Amino acid sequence: MDAVFADGVFQVEDLAADSRWPQWAPLAGGWGLGALLAVHLYTDTSLGALNLYSDRPREYDDLDVEVAKVVAAHASVVLAHTRKTQDLWRAIDTRNLIGQAQGILMARYGLTADKAFAVLRRYSQARHTRLAAVAEELTSTGDLPDLGLTDPQ
Repeated sequence: MDAVFADGVFQVEDLAADSRWPQWAPLAGGWGLGALLAVHLYTDTSLGALNLYSDRPREYDDLDVEVAKVVAAHASVVLAHTRKTQDLWRAIDTRNLIGQAQGILMARYGLTADKAFAVLRRYSQARHTRLAAVAEELTSTGDLPDLGLTDPQ
């Protein structure tokens, strides 16, 4: 996280001799880590840091830092694209789940698509639960959550 606050780049030339992390630094040395170069990963939001380690203490030069920044920029783009793709697929899956729940209500109670969606929305609001969670419960159990209602219309 220090890379986020250190102008995008954070360097530790000798992990074993660095006193900032009294518990972590000795462990890192025991794992064979000698030095660290961390570069902030970000696009429009912070994505974390790319941590590059050396197996011996060393001083990173300007070229090392520039190469690390280029690699971090590429990694940031890939991570941002992957996150966006996952979000889109999650939205599609959620929409499909809600559509299945609507279909169950339409078939069971003779509702229109709009009325079936209104039933799901009302159950969601009454239970203070995400609409997708209500749809998941209906599609997995075949029943609407109990609200003391006899007819969902």
